[in-house]
Amino acid sequence: MTKPKIKKTVNPEDGLKYTVCGEFFPEVYPDIRSQKWGRGDEDPLTTEMRLFCACTRWTFNRILEGRFRNELKKEGQKLFGINSRFCDDAILKAKAIIESQRELLALEIEETGTKLARARKKLDRAEKDLSIAIKTGNPVKIEKAERIVHGRKARVKKLKTKLDELKTHQNNGTIPTVVFGGRSLWKRVCRGRAAKEEWRNARQNRLYARGDETKGGNPNIKISYRSGEFALSVTVSHLSEQAGTDSKGRP
Repeated sequence: MTKPKIKKTVNPEDGLKYTVCGEFFPEVYPDIRSQKWGRGDEDPLTTEMRLFCACTRWTFNRILEGRFRNELKKEGQKLFGINSRFCDDAILKAKAIIESQRELLALEIEETGTKLARARKKLDRAEKDLSIAIKTGNPVKIEKAERIVHGRKARVKKLKTKLDELKTHQNNGTIPTVVFGGRSLWKRVCRGRAAKEEWRNARQNRLYARGDETKGGNPNIKISYRSGEFALSVTVSHLSEQAGTDSKGRP
């Protein structure tokens, strides 16, 4: 376990006195493995992260379809074997992604519009240079100018198509396609510059948890300080067995 760095927060009046930055490495895993939810030699924490990320992607798509939190929370627990709080956190994480994409949409439209205007100006200059080269009758300059004009036209067409797509999303209240695991990494995979396994690992290697003041933090993920060292406890919920349902009918 690395030694965490501790620094004071900018505003200590919000209840958080310190920010703890560090990297934690698992020291103990449960001896048992889940026959239903585990894959191969996967350790239980890796299984939990994979299930949580799969639940996040599933709820993301269901929210876009107009489904609601309460029904997704019950259905998600059955589909992915994680507990109620992890499922609820996956839903909130998916909602946050959608909201951030909507906020970024307006910014991306503005930036793409600026790039398009700049590309059109460059195309105008290139076409003027081509016209001058044709008048002078210099074949070398003509060939070079034609290549430049061809490239500038392709750039304008690409930006115009992108801007139209973004504006269509804005008008329809939708968002561009989200690539979980990273769009740039996925493009590298498609070009054969990265392994598909690397992209899959990037899609399923995290857990997200909200703090809950009434429970002294988040029951699923807790950081504690003992004997001069920090420890991180993570609930492996897919190994639990359902004992019944709560007052709202949840496992």
